Amino acid sequence: MQKLNSTRKTAENLPILLTIGQMAKISGLGEHTIRKLIREGQLQHVQVGNRRLLHEDAILEWYSRHKVEVNSDCSSL
Repeated sequence: MQKLNSTRKTAENLPILLTIGQMAKISGLGEHTIRKLIREGQLQHVQVGNRRLLHEDAILEWYSRHKVEVNSDCSSL
């Protein structure tokens, strides 16, 4: 039961939605790139006034759509 309570405390401290700056820090993408992806409609976001907020699932979904598959054939090296 103790482990469950510590997990809840951690989840309570994390924001559900992140600003573009926060997402840039955790994703490895620059703020300009994130803004461009939002503008092009490639990255889901929530508009709250002038702020654009993102959920981490949006960036993970974008990664999965754009990742380059690794070729298991090493003979080409």
